[in-house]
Amino acid sequence: MSTAVLIGCGGERAHDIVKACHEQFSTIVNIGASKVDQTNFPKAINHVIDWTHLDLNTVNNICKEIDRVDFMFFNQNQSSLSPNDFSSNIGQVEMLKLIKSWSKGHWTSCQLPYVMIKTLENKFSTQIKIGWMLSSFIDYQYEGVEEHPDYSGNKFTSYLIMKSFSTKFKCFGIDPYFDSSAIYDIIKDICEGKINCEGQMIDDFAIDENK
Repeated sequence: MSTAVLIGCGGERAHDIVKACHEQFSTIVNIGASKVDQTNFPKAINHVIDWTHLDLNTVNNICKEIDRVDFMFFNQNQSSLSPNDFSSNIGQVEMLKLIKSWSKGHWTSCQLPYVMIKTLENKFSTQIKIGWMLSSFIDYQYEGVEEHPDYSGNKFTSYLIMKSFSTKFKCFGIDPYFDSSAIYDIIKDICEGKINCEGQMIDDFAIDENK
């Protein structure tokens, strides 16, 4: 019995991530606000959560129900800041709401993967591979990177977390510039061992050289 744990993969944009994992593993555990369609993907088990109220206790309870992990992919995302938050005056109440949302986004985007990996690592198989959906915005010189500083910062922090875990596990990041079919091919090739996971950011120019 092999298991893929997917976080934030219930939406349409993650369809091909789910499809590739459904073909490779006996069970798919999806954790997110949206369900994976069990009609098309009968191997899926859904843990529906409210991202706004997700806490350590909820994460721990979900992890207790998972017996084995062969593959993990973090596709969740949350950000709060926009250019208007810097150029316009905001009141104290609005600022408090913004800071709360900002902090929650850091928990969801960066701290949650750390917590889940450390909680589940004793259940990892020897074949474990862990991936993150990252962004070209991890490059501070990328056009528009400053327009959403918490999104860009969270993606860069996630990149560094991925790199740090790669000293112990087979880890990788994906730049979501791909069309849907390309992401399917990448996940499939990673699961089949055709792409080595050595803490690299995989883009469409690097696929061949990483095989």
